[in-house]
Amino acid sequence: MGIDFGALDYKNSDLLEICWDVVDAGVEPLYLVFPFLDKYPVGRRAKSFANLKRFHIFIEDAIATKRKELSMRGQMGDDERNSADLLTLMIEAHEHTKLHGAFDEKGKLLPSMTSEELRNNTIIFFVAGHDATAYGLCHLVMELALNPHIQQQARERVINVIGDDPNAFPSDEQLADLADLDMIVKESLRKNSVVSDVRRVLTEPVNLGPYTLPKGTWVMVDLWAMQNNPDYYPDPEKFIPERFADPPRPGTTAMPQAPFSWAPFSEGSRKCIGHKFALLTQRIMLAMLVHRFKWTLPADSPFWTRPRTSTSGLISPIDLKIDFAARH
Repeated sequence: MGIDFGALDYKNSDLLEICWDVVDAGVEPLYLVFPFLDKYPVGRRAKSFANLKRFHIFIEDAIATKRKELSMRGQMGDDERNSADLLTLMIEAHEHTKLHGAFDEKGKLLPSMTSEELRNNTIIFFVAGHDATAYGLCHLVMELALNPHIQQQARERVINVIGDDPNAFPSDEQLADLADLDMIVKESLRKNSVVSDVRRVLTEPVNLGPYTLPKGTWVMVDLWAMQNNPDYYPDPEKFIPERFADPPRPGTTAMPQAPFSWAPFSEGSRKCIGHKFALLTQRIMLAMLVHRFKWTLPADSPFWTRPRTSTSGLISPIDLKIDFAARH
């Protein structure tokens, strides 16, 4: 967003506490099952609503600050736009649609983005862009602790590309050479989907086998069940990165044989806008972790036999502990 939120050094701990409280409140099982209860918030729920209001004010102030900066800068050129932060680009798009409208691929005029939508989209990037990637990395670290031979293979691959200097960091060209690390990332996302499901409202009737689902029907795709279906992925409980080799390797089931069976970021026009960024982030983190450290699970960890995860909202490991040892 081009703003220092102080998330790493807790310069603004009140903001972080507010943010996490709002996120936790959003996946509270009782209110997911009985949403009408939010008409009468009491106790902790009332506090969460107050925190949500404070969070809205914080985001709106950030947008106002960026809007002022953009107004003072004037129209951006292509070079400035290519290096601009996400919030600046969203504000520019918001102003453009107000003046000139927005059109779909068929030329149909679409509703302009409202100020409320701009705020809500900013909140989505603020929250989802952090938590989903963080949980994905937690699952990835867990899988490589359970599969030390794959961890070592990744380490040898990284050292072969960037060397073994303690301060080595991959260049853009070297990151491209390390694209095969994505097999490990993708297999972790397959086996441990961060998003439990995706839900949509049908805009037109859809035929599904012998059934016709009418327009307006809510549909849900269970991503975890789909990505752990043995029809698509033999031995789904096993961690086999070669499933995602390109081209596919003999004896494995890769994406080309089963379209849309791997969809941790959803698919179609509503696919997560940050999916490429998330994959690149995890490739970089994986490269740096195996280069700097070796790790395993503690001997008494429950994750040796049965991972413990949250059951609503984003799926995250519960009380995952890892023993790290520096390599240099």
